[in-house]
Amino acid sequence: MEPDGHIIMASFGPDGPTRCSGLTTARYSADALAAVIGERANLVSSRLEQHRTPSGNTQEFLFAHLVGAASHS
Repeated sequence: MEPDGHIIMASFGPDGPTRCSGLTTARYSADALAAVIGERANLVSSRLEQHRTPSGNTQEFLFAHLVGAASHS
């Protein structure tokens, strides 16, 4: 990732569903998602939202904004 480049990511939040559309999901907190990205980018902000599905259930989503870290070369 380029230094100062931006990433906006969305995933199921920590309390999101364990399955969706018949598939096992991955769920992340903001810190866990930033750890997956590693030192290439820094977490700037995040928020959790409750999404209501067409069937009336709610699913927790995480939205995260990360910025590319300066190169250490």
